Amino acid sequence: MALRILDEPKEGENCEADVVLAHGLNGHSTMTWTHPESGVCWPQEWLLKDLPKTRVMSFGYNADVAFCNTTADLLDHAKGLLSSLIDKREQSNEKYRPLIFIGHSLGGIVIKQALFHAVIDPRYKSIHESAAGIIFFGTPHQGSNMANYGAVLDRVAHTMLRKPSSKLLDALRQNSDELYKLSSNFQYQLPRLEIVSFYKSKPMKIGSSLIVEKVSALLCVHNEEGIAVDADHSQMCKFKERDDDTYEKCFKQIRRILMKYNETWQPQAIISTNKYYLIPRDVNTLFTGREELIKRVELALFSSNGVQQRRYVITGLGGTGKSEVCLKFAAKHRQNKPSITERAFVDLARACDAMADNFEDAKSWLAQIGQRWLLILDNADDPKIDYNRYFPVSSKGDIILTTRIPECSIHATVGYGIITGLELSDAKELLLKATKIRESTWPSNQQFAEEVVKVLGSHTLAIIQAGAVIRNHFCSLEGYTTLFGQQRSWLLKYHSVQAKSQYGDVFATFEVSAEMLKASAPREYTDALELLQIFAFMHSENLPIAIFERAFAQKKTVEVQQDEGEAEPDLWKLSKWHLAHLPRFLRETSSDTEQLLLVRQACQVLASSSLVTISEDIQGTFLSMHPLTHAWAKDRLQQSQQQEARDTTGSILALSINPSNQYDTIYRWVHTHAQTFIHHTKVTEAIRLYQQVLDSVLHNPIKDGLRRIKIDTAYCKSRLGQYSNAVDELEKIVKIDEQTLDATNPSRLASQHTLAGAYIGNGEYEKAEELLEQVVEIEKTTLNATHPSRLTSQHELARAYMGNGKCKKAEELLEQVVEIRKTILNATHPDRLASQHELAGVYMGNGKYEKAEELLEQVVEIRKTTQNAMHPDRLASQHALAEVYNKLKKYP
Repeated sequence: MALRILDEPKEGENCEADVVLAHGLNGHSTMTWTHPESGVCWPQEWLLKDLPKTRVMSFGYNADVAFCNTTADLLDHAKGLLSSLIDKREQSNEKYRPLIFIGHSLGGIVIKQALFHAVIDPRYKSIHESAAGIIFFGTPHQGSNMANYGAVLDRVAHTMLRKPSSKLLDALRQNSDELYKLSSNFQYQLPRLEIVSFYKSKPMKIGSSLIVEKVSALLCVHNEEGIAVDADHSQMCKFKERDDDTYEKCFKQIRRILMKYNETWQPQAIISTNKYYLIPRDVNTLFTGREELIKRVELALFSSNGVQQRRYVITGLGGTGKSEVCLKFAAKHRQNKPSITERAFVDLARACDAMADNFEDAKSWLAQIGQRWLLILDNADDPKIDYNRYFPVSSKGDIILTTRIPECSIHATVGYGIITGLELSDAKELLLKATKIRESTWPSNQQFAEEVVKVLGSHTLAIIQAGAVIRNHFCSLEGYTTLFGQQRSWLLKYHSVQAKSQYGDVFATFEVSAEMLKASAPREYTDALELLQIFAFMHSENLPIAIFERAFAQKKTVEVQQDEGEAEPDLWKLSKWHLAHLPRFLRETSSDTEQLLLVRQACQVLASSSLVTISEDIQGTFLSMHPLTHAWAKDRLQQSQQQEARDTTGSILALSINPSNQYDTIYRWVHTHAQTFIHHTKVTEAIRLYQQVLDSVLHNPIKDGLRRIKIDTAYCKSRLGQYSNAVDELEKIVKIDEQTLDATNPSRLASQHTLAGAYIGNGEYEKAEELLEQVVEIEKTTLNATHPSRLTSQHELARAYMGNGKCKKAEELLEQVVEIRKTILNATHPDRLASQHELAGVYMGNGKYEKAEELLEQVVEIRKTTQNAMHPDRLASQHALAEVYNKLKKYP
């Protein structure tokens, strides 16, 4: 199968339409359209001259195979046509270019099958939405009845092949019912298309009767034009001269179809007035984008006139704008249909002057009314409810259902859409609208807006809330991303009092799903919540299910050990402590099969609430989560719950590592999740665990991301006190970076920063000072004063100054850092506390014990409420405060 370009505008010339041809039995991509005497292939030689700015393509395929077996083969060839079109129209300026199809004989059936499939398969929505019309040459659409249709197909086969195989004839006879239904359904599915049907008025020489009679060659729809051709079935699409009457009609029909398509299309009003328009509120004034989805809904509902009920399902994460799309659609078509949204069925019926005492009465009333109606079932988010029971049995009505449950797409009859993040341009426009900054300044703020929407994952509600934060002067547009890194939880819980979402804030939209899971009794729902807590301490993307399978397998090999008392557990050394901290779905089962089932059920429950997405490929099954959902999954936990989740996550990671220390393909992902785990924990045991993962990864013969792995390994060695080894490794990396990366490159600055930290640990303060002064000077020119990386570099430079005895310089620098962090971080933030602790040490070195005492007392009190009694940072602050008390002779 191949889609061949026959002619197209020259390079640099504009192309405004695509024409696609498909041949029938015994056909060819060019010979079907080539006159036997003149040798002219008119689509290749004439069409572009008569229709400038048009690209002409011909679909070549084995038609004998397409029709020789089951209708599944026909569908495969139709998909081949669709797939080839997607490939040819992949550029943004091509994707929605108008499409005209031309089919000869059974090639017209291939086109119908392709367009029929494009309606229901979202991968081909651009083809469905761009199709403007079809020109048929002798396509057998129907017989006088279903039985007669088989005879029509039989005559076509004998005409085009002379001696068709018995296999082909049998297949056509057996499949005639399905092909007849395709033609019948096609009349109702795609009435918006302009249809031109050329039918022959001259019989083939081999017989006295017409092969495809007029009654069979016409679809008989209102927007069809039938044109008689004085030629037989084979020659009717071949033209000897350019002034051929049939050719002239053909290209002028194409031109008319394109002119009509390019006019503004509006869905035909079903009724002229709308007596009942019942919606809960107007669409948000900030509504931006989603035009493509709304158009798809319009096409699905207004272009389908069949006997079945038209149902369109919209799925997506909470807060992405599903309800707003429905409100926009209802408002846009207020004059077209009565709109019914978010009202109990009984109240709805009574509001429409109908007598209804219960749900069934109300549903029955809606099923029987004669007018067309639109019912919007919004927020159908409970995975335990079968929403099929809420659909009135009627062909008069249209239903839009919005849900977080992907499985609800099964209810769709005319299509479904998945709402994800806004397109970048729409997301930026929405943010700038929400900030209320002057439109004249939008061009100069594009880069800042892009940074904000990217950190928010283009989540609609989060963008609106960010605009409210900026509009109410909590921060500037350019300062939002920095503030987000420091005050994420507060920002995502903030909402403006005016025009707020029905849920209030971003985190509240996600919490709705969690509350539904908590209220459910089945075990898989509680397992799902436990899995959610574990995922919060992993990376948000590509969590392999195999991690749990490996942990379960390793669990069975861990020897039973004696109780270890109250000592802090060692994540590096496997023990029964790890087994006790496994989640229930790994802890309370001994069967591999049951374990796999429990894990997959928990994953499916989270996916059914759109909290995670599940992907599968040859490498396994993986979970991913929107970055904001991932942030919520951690921030929603109380401190004690976070500690439990950290212990569970650490246990799973430790048990998933092969103790043989040989490379395993799973470490490609374990490495990323272990790195995230360290960021959340920052304890020595986690570092040792991570180093074990990295040691295994270094055995990888492919060496994916080796530079990053080596830096991480050196970082681990520094944290474990192996400073000399860390310095050796990092010096090599920094030397290579200095030769290959620009001085301002963030990766180069990061490796220099890590090396400086190793120098400090190794007592090489002069080297650390020299390196960090370079880093700080560069970051002054590339980062704003509140940027976390710049502040961290200044903090480390102050430590280097202290090591070199430059206490005054260290004090000045740390006071700056502490003051800035006071304005951007809350009092309990670890970075703010670390700077205050370090500044207190500088005060002690400078003999300012009273200042040190005041600062350390604050730090110790806060760390008492945020860290357990054995936490090393809490112990360090208490020890330093005791030293200050001793210097000030403050004894108990």
